[in-house]
Amino acid sequence: MQTLMLEVNETFLSKFLTMLDSLPKDQVRVKDDKLSIEIKNRISAIDDGKEALIPHNQFWETFEDRVKHLKNAH
Repeated sequence: MQTLMLEVNETFLSKFLTMLDSLPKDQVRVKDDKLSIEIKNRISAIDDGKEALIPHNQFWETFEDRVKHLKNAH
């Protein structure tokens, strides 16, 4: 198989994906990029209870606390 990289305008993306879905599955395969794969894996881990979902504001509070702690340690 050959690999191609395409750029598709966002306004056309859903139509393009529909067209891709109509092609034979054994002839064409859509590969996710590394970032998409990582996001899917993290969502699955959260859904499966393997990782905890931390609310955005709680993350930044914890982050700021860690920075303050590191500043005070030196």
